[in-house]
Amino acid sequence: MRWAAEEIMTPSIEKPSEEAHAAGRSPVEPNDSAPQDERKNYLLGVFNGMLSRLGLSLFHPYLILSAFVYDRTESSLLVGVVSAVWSAGIMWPQLYMSALIEHRPRKLPFYVGATVLRVFVLAAMVATIFLSGTIESGWIIALFIALLFVLSSAQGAAVMPFLDVVGQIIVPTRRGGFFALRNLLGGTLTFLAGVLLAQPLLDRLPSPQSYGVLVGLGAVLVTIGWAIFAFVKEDHDGDPPRRRSFRAVMAGGVKLLKENHNYRQLLGIRLLFRFNALALAFFVPFGVQRLGAVKLSGLLVGAISICRPFSSLIWGRVSDRYGNRLCLRWAGFFFLLSPLTALLAPRVPDLFEWRLPLIATTFDLPLTLYLLSLCIFGLAFEANIIGTNAFMLEAAPDRRRPSYIAFLNTVSFPLTFLPMLAGAIVGNNPFRLDLLFGAVALAAVFFFFCTLRLEEVRHETLRVMNGASPERRDRFDRRRRHALAKESTAPARR
Repeated sequence: MRWAAEEIMTPSIEKPSEEAHAAGRSPVEPNDSAPQDERKNYLLGVFNGMLSRLGLSLFHPYLILSAFVYDRTESSLLVGVVSAVWSAGIMWPQLYMSALIEHRPRKLPFYVGATVLRVFVLAAMVATIFLSGTIESGWIIALFIALLFVLSSAQGAAVMPFLDVVGQIIVPTRRGGFFALRNLLGGTLTFLAGVLLAQPLLDRLPSPQSYGVLVGLGAVLVTIGWAIFAFVKEDHDGDPPRRRSFRAVMAGGVKLLKENHNYRQLLGIRLLFRFNALALAFFVPFGVQRLGAVKLSGLLVGAISICRPFSSLIWGRVSDRYGNRLCLRWAGFFFLLSPLTALLAPRVPDLFEWRLPLIATTFDLPLTLYLLSLCIFGLAFEANIIGTNAFMLEAAPDRRRPSYIAFLNTVSFPLTFLPMLAGAIVGNNPFRLDLLFGAVALAAVFFFFCTLRLEEVRHETLRVMNGASPERRDRFDRRRRHALAKESTAPARR
């Protein structure tokens, strides 16, 4: 297949084909699944996102699991290790998985296989957390981190089949809303769980039992959410592309980087996001060292969750109506504002105090600003997730979607170890922690400039969408998918 730059842009709609007339269907209407299947797939995908996000929040790697490790070891280095292990595990298998599934007509079985592994590993992690309360040994923490790496690797293996199936079953102009609705429902429940469940458990139960209960509840919820997605009706590819070796997939990605401007900018955005995510990895040590915010992981989850679900409605609408590029620009702005607000928190005077009902915590102005910085990070993170996922799914050639996305993530893989390096450098030095947040703000500036250089890939779609009826938008989506399928099966590109 020829990976040329023009393949990334929206193709023009070709003339009606003789094959379509012979098949007895409309030349511009592909033989898609029935409307009831599309609705069913959409709802299953939404419930999958809602439950898996709620469950994951109860063992949030950067907030809950990092807090558990910090509580047991008081080591900023190990907090960085937890963050790095989670990110690295998600990234490393993706390119291999793309080469494994790209030529296969069905991708969903690979998602199911990864889910089975994730469930067993989560059960082992829960047992390890409880054992850490009876066995005082560094080997328990080492085992816990090793299991976390296996879990994140299985999570990364599930990403490629999941995104490819979503690309099949959700039309482009509904993907922003699809991701937004998943995040709205899941994020709302996450906020309630963080404030009303996670924080009271952390206050009332001793450690590590409190963390064990949280992770156990989270494991049950994500298992249900992952299982739900296994029931979507996948569009089988009757004529899948030829299998390519891992080396050929890498070569194709390098060639695309040379030929396509957007692909280079997306890579820059992915790399810089790794720097932006450092702030999230070190919010717990920052709160403890600079503000004395001890055992507030539940509130941290609630703070970052309160803005994400409601902002997802805005970002979803922005994505659907105005394009994903604008989502990413707003992400860059809020990525800059978040660390600056956190740096301001310990430097403002303590002017007032207030309390939330049901929470035995006193909020002063520094702590309020600190939590506000997490809320702003939630805005940025949500805009980045919706904008990046929708942009990549729309820009990627349908028949090479897994490798298109996986190559970007794999190239950014070395930067997943940044939290570990940062933890070793920062240690327990508050001044170095401030420098780290300043560096994150600088990375956000470069992130924003990369989004300014992106070129929108949906000009024709946007013209149809703005002011069009839902029926006309759906017809356009179907014609576009049909055109993409025909172009990808053209003999010259095999």
